[in-house]
Amino acid sequence: HFSFPDFDSYLVQVSLSATFTIIEQSSSSVGSSATYTATNLQCDATYYFRVATKVRLVQSSFSSVSASTVLVGVPPIQPLGTGYDFANLTWSSVPAATSYEYEFSTFANFSNILASGNVTVASGAPLAINLEQLSNVTNYCARVRAFVRQCPSAHSSTVCGTTIAVPPPSNVAVQRIEIDFVTLSWTLPVEPVDEVIVTVSFSADIESQK
Repeated sequence: HFSFPDFDSYLVQVSLSATFTIIEQSSSSVGSSATYTATNLQCDATYYFRVATKVRLVQSSFSSVSASTVLVGVPPIQPLGTGYDFANLTWSSVPAATSYEYEFSTFANFSNILASGNVTVASGAPLAINLEQLSNVTNYCARVRAFVRQCPSAHSSTVCGTTIAVPPPSNVAVQRIEIDFVTLSWTLPVEPVDEVIVTVSFSADIESQK
């Protein structure tokens, strides 16, 4: 914002160079008080602004050059939640963000992206992603970045977590033995399970006899 009395107009110039060798934007504003909004700027770039006043055909020298950096805030991220076969990623909002991009990987350096996608703020979707059908007892890492229109932020910090091992049945016991069959019993884990696998072998080395 700038204001001087008794002037007819202002000349505003915007550049990526402190010496204004290339003028990115230039605009004249009529009146003794004015504001100027620079739009369609490059992402994460430093811009320089200068203003001159004009009285009819006479122009002043330019005002002192000021600089402003355009940055998108990095989303604060929560620790990665994990279960037997899923990982849950949650993050907090960034002012003016229009969407968020998330990534999952089994590598902390994200050399191989397992899953990625976008969450649009306008859709009202929660700032969370639940990735399912994952491998058991496997380490997964996740990160997210914000977008303000086409401008991305830096990636958030990386959060990692390991999916939980499925507990085995307990109290396995032989309940009944007959000539050609055996009845077994066991106690299921506290967590509900979808399936119990029973393996029968002639050898104590069951793995080799499956």
